[in-house]
Amino acid sequence: MRFGFVLVLLGLSGAVPAAPRLVGGTLVPAGAVKGDFDGDGAPEFAWAVPPPLTPDSMDCVGECRCVVQFSNPAIKPLAIGKYIGGALTNLGDLNDDGKDDLGVLPDWFTSCWRSYLVFSYAPRTAAGPTRCRPLPCIATRWKAG
Repeated sequence: MRFGFVLVLLGLSGAVPAAPRLVGGTLVPAGAVKGDFDGDGAPEFAWAVPPPLTPDSMDCVGECRCVVQFSNPAIKPLAIGKYIGGALTNLGDLNDDGKDDLGVLPDWFTSCWRSYLVFSYAPRTAAGPTRCRPLPCIATRWKAG
């Protein structure tokens, strides 16, 4: 399984993780995103799992690594990088592969400058790993003039 991604600079803030709830036998945070991320026709949920923070919430306990967890155990957790959380969005099927694509706006302790990440799920096949082509996109928050 591989996830392809695209980086786009944005100046937005992310979301705070919400309290979990039980959905179909899986504990899912209230802010989880629903979608068909593996294209099997059944919806699953995705949510960001932040690293543990120090009591003052201004440093990580250990390495600052955020992971996206899925309610479908067949989809392995996705390490999105050195972040402390993130706001997830179901972007629909951007690349016409029959699967919903996942947008992630990562959180950090300071600054509002972040890269917006777009992931598209591609499971391993008998022929080996399938790579997703990055989605060509350019975004800017300010227009000239």
